[in-house]
Amino acid sequence: AIFSTAPAAGLCGGPALGGQLTSMFGWEAIFLLSLGAALLAIGLVVSVSTHASLQTRQGLPPASQGVNFTSVALASAGLLTLVLGLNQGQEWNWTSLPILLLLAGSIIALSLLVLEERRSSTPIVDRALLTSPGFLHAGAVLFLVLVAFGGCVFLMPFYFEWFRKLDIDAVGLLLMTQPAAGIDVSIMAGLTLAETS
Repeated sequence: AIFSTAPAAGLCGGPALGGQLTSMFGWEAIFLLSLGAALLAIGLVVSVSTHASLQTRQGLPPASQGVNFTSVALASAGLLTLVLGLNQGQEWNWTSLPILLLLAGSIIALSLLVLEERRSSTPIVDRALLTSPGFLHAGAVLFLVLVAFGGCVFLMPFYFEWFRKLDIDAVGLLLMTQPAAGIDVSIMAGLTLAETS
């Protein structure tokens, strides 16, 4: 329930705050929300790494063995170039040199990531997870849920703003309903599973 509730809470708060910021200061203001979330994430990473080093000094097993920055850089470069290429392909022409270079760069970076992850002692994704049927089934279900709801989440702001002629702050508040329902369902599912096990 916690793992479902936290992302849903972000999806719930993001549109509402983004709608308010956009209506008050313009669309550029939504990047302030992203900056705040990034700074909070950095603070949490620093806090966790400090906690892990304290555990090591006290003779306890560390919660984390460190971060493989090569894998992080390759994943970031591969995904960034892929998303940029897919996003701009229509506008720049799919067969243009910049798009082909972006997509080729993405393939190269993601291929190098796979090789790096295979040899790394601290991979981004533990290979043992990929052999666990429970993890694979949960991943497949999550993928299908995101595919089903992803289009809805992407298109609903345009529908509300362009066709229903709603204000941006009202759109942000309306977009909270789907993630709020997700939070409720995940809590109920967690309680139901706890009672049956």
